[in-house]
Amino acid sequence: MNQIFTAQSHIMNTHKSQLEDLPNELLSEILRNLDARDVFRAFYQVNSRFNELIQSFQHLQLTFHMNSNNFLKTNDEIFSFYVYTLIISPWINFNLQNFPRVRRLRLDNPLPKVLEQLQPNVMPHLEYLSVFYTYNIACPNLYFFKFYLYPTNGMTTDIPLHNNLKHMIIELQDVDWYYDDNTINAFLKSVPKLEQLEIHRRFYSQHMRENIKDYDWFSLIIKHRLPILRRFRFYFHLSKEEKLIGCIDENIQIQIERNFHDVHKGLYQAQIFIDRE
Repeated sequence: MNQIFTAQSHIMNTHKSQLEDLPNELLSEILRNLDARDVFRAFYQVNSRFNELIQSFQHLQLTFHMNSNNFLKTNDEIFSFYVYTLIISPWINFNLQNFPRVRRLRLDNPLPKVLEQLQPNVMPHLEYLSVFYTYNIACPNLYFFKFYLYPTNGMTTDIPLHNNLKHMIIELQDVDWYYDDNTINAFLKSVPKLEQLEIHRRFYSQHMRENIKDYDWFSLIIKHRLPILRRFRFYFHLSKEEKLIGCIDENIQIQIERNFHDVHKGLYQAQIFIDRE
């Protein structure tokens, strides 16, 4: 028993030595892929070298993703001073002053109270700001619009009319075809003067054949919502994973292309592009 314990201790000490022997550049690459709080809990106060490395935030570029499970625990924690990239989940009310050295900030559906804090004296080092907002803002003169549709957006159907919008590109990030189609229908209802539509859809599932069987490729929605559409392009992105390649082989791709052109034939210029990514 003592021999087993000695062997286990030797293995642990060997791994510890290997980690500490790594150069700072490699350690930085490893640590920057971890959550900032986890880095501090695991390595801060281990020794002076790790302390100096972690505190060199401009090189380490620590990332912290604040969500509903951890945002109440960030006050007065030392790691927040060294966070380089801060990502905030939807509807969280927090104090930006707790992260004074942030360079990159991403807000997903932020509360108005959080937006009001975005002042130069609060985050003086901020270089990049990204705000994902699902509230509808009427832009009556908008001509071209491209957006990414995520399943967490909580899409509302109360969208103002945009009669001047002529060209729209939609990137679908969900695999729920029923949800996507209903959401797209709500969007297209608000753009009756659209002339060019481009949709990117990704699907990485072994149940793909069931979803595309008898699928109309948005033809009914377009028929009812876009009376003057001139061009429709559909990009079907499939997975490169070996276990999924067989789900949609070359013969099925040919059938997809044939069905697509049949349902859109003669109404407008319609093209489908199938690739793997």
